[in-house]
Amino acid sequence: MATATGKPAVDADGLMEMSWDPITRIVGSLGIHTKIDFAAKRVAECYSTSSIFRGYSVFMKGKDPRDAHFITSRICGICGDNHATCSVYAQNMAYGVAPPHLGEWIINLGEAAEAMLADVFEVTDRAWRGIGMIPQSGWRLSPKYREYDAEHRFSVTGIETEESTVCRSGEVLQGLIKPHECAAFGKECTPRNPLGATMVSSEGACAAYYLYRRLDVPEKIPKAATKEASSVG
Repeated sequence: MATATGKPAVDADGLMEMSWDPITRIVGSLGIHTKIDFAAKRVAECYSTSSIFRGYSVFMKGKDPRDAHFITSRICGICGDNHATCSVYAQNMAYGVAPPHLGEWIINLGEAAEAMLADVFEVTDRAWRGIGMIPQSGWRLSPKYREYDAEHRFSVTGIETEESTVCRSGEVLQGLIKPHECAAFGKECTPRNPLGATMVSSEGACAAYYLYRRLDVPEKIPKAATKEASSVG
């Protein structure tokens, strides 16, 4: 939701000042402020503001400024590419350098890709295996593309995945227990017969524990575990 602030005013140069503040879909309440020359059909000035302190400057204290785009892009799970892009621009200004034209094209392509993603998809509630429903944690096609949405076309939104009653992979995913603390680990649940997401993937915590016998894994794991997991990988 965006709210225009005040009545648009025209200055001596014929530029109309227009502001949309806040745009509340953005975390931090984004504000867009512009000066528009409607006669010439051009935007003479445009800048954005955020009314919340995000703390990125605090995160970067003591860090190598050349790592800014790596660090800031991982702080926020929604707009990481924007933070990376802004960090790169800040680095360019700080060091007095400019990227080659190809570098600018790459940045612009990344921003265009995000704009396309925001147009095609919208955030929605999603159920996650082993955890359950998490509000605003997934994506679905936006109303503009709803006719291509299989959930909408075939009325399959009510399908639920049947979870194992003995599997505790959700707790493993949340860091509440270690893999070998699940009673099914190494018995009913193995890489060849996985019960949960953390044993399905070769990179999952349970699969890694099963393969490498990490951290006080009990003797209940079969001796052939390592050989079996290796053959699966």
